[in-house]
Amino acid sequence: MSTKQKVLAVSNKTIQPPAENIAMRPFQDDDDFALIASLQRRCLQADRVFRLPSQGSIAHAFANLCGFIPGRDVVIAMQADKPVGYVRLHVHCDEEHRMLLHHRCFTLPRMRHAGLAEFLLSYAEGRLLARAINRNTLAGTFLTSEAYETEVEKWGLLERSGYRIETTYDDMVCNVGAVQAPIEAPDRWCVRPASSETIGAIVESARLHGIHTGSLENMSTLALNATQSQAGLVMTLHDEGVLMGYTLGRIDHHENRTLGRRRAYIEHVTLAPQRQGGEGDRFLMLSTLAQLKKVGLSEAVCRVDTDHPRCRRQWYADLGFKRIARYSSYLKRLN
Repeated sequence: MSTKQKVLAVSNKTIQPPAENIAMRPFQDDDDFALIASLQRRCLQADRVFRLPSQGSIAHAFANLCGFIPGRDVVIAMQADKPVGYVRLHVHCDEEHRMLLHHRCFTLPRMRHAGLAEFLLSYAEGRLLARAINRNTLAGTFLTSEAYETEVEKWGLLERSGYRIETTYDDMVCNVGAVQAPIEAPDRWCVRPASSETIGAIVESARLHGIHTGSLENMSTLALNATQSQAGLVMTLHDEGVLMGYTLGRIDHHENRTLGRRRAYIEHVTLAPQRQGGEGDRFLMLSTLAQLKKVGLSEAVCRVDTDHPRCRRQWYADLGFKRIARYSSYLKRLN
C-alpha cells in the first residue's frame, strides 16, 4: 500500500468517541473565545504552565493564523452540553516550504484517562490528512504539534503516536528593572518606538533591505494593537536612517492583572543579515528592555530556540534572562 493510500485509509477511518454522550461541534461565534480560554486555562493550570489565556488572547491568536477559519478549523468536544476538550487545526507552509498539518488539542484532566485525549488526537489527524490527500505529492508534508515539558500526558501521547521532537525552546524571563540602557549609541545608530502610522513603512523598508518581514506582515494586527495600546512594544533599530531591525512585543493585560505581574512577551527580534551576531542585536535588545522599564513593566519573556546552530541561550543569560519553562515542537512524518 502506498503512502497516499495509507493516508487516505486513516483520513476515512471512523473514530468513535470514548463515551456516548460526547459530541463534536464546530466553533460557532465570539462567545466560544471565552469558552475556549476557560477550558485552556484549566488544562494549563493542571499541567503547571503559568499562562492565563483570555478571551482576547484566543481571539488574537486565531486572527493571526494565515488561512485559518475558526468555523472550519476549531472543533469543541461537548459532554452533556459542557466543554471537555477542543481541537485547533492549521495547515500552512513554513520557511523551508514544508507543508505542516498542525494541531493543538486540549483535554480537561478528568477526561484524560477516559480516552478523550486519544480520541481528539485521532480526530485531528483524520481531519488534517483529509485535506492533505488532495496534494499531488505528500513529500514534505508533516503532522505537527507541541507541548510544554510539564504537559506530561500530552507529550507522552504524541510520542506513543509516532511524533518526535523537532525543536526545543526555552522561555526565558528578565527583570527589566535591573537592566541599564546603553549609555550612548554607536555612531549613526538609533533605536526608537514605532507608531501605528509607521508599521506599513517599517515592513516595506525591511523588505527592501533584506530583513525577514513575515512576523510583522502575519502579525500586523498585533503590531498595530501594540503601538496603540502601549508605547515601546514595537522598537526599531536604524543606521543613518535606514531600518536595520525591530523587536515586536505583546502584553497580556488579563494575565498580568490576574497573576499580579507586569510582564511583556518579546515575540520577535529580527535584524538585517549584516547586523546579526554583532553589537546591533545587543543594542536593540537593551534599548527595548529599557523602554519596557520606562513604561512601567517589570518583566520581559523571550522564547529561545535551543536547537538552533547559533543558540542564543547564553547570549540572553548574559543580558540577565533566566529559564522558566521548556517547550518542544513535535513532528510526525507521513511516510
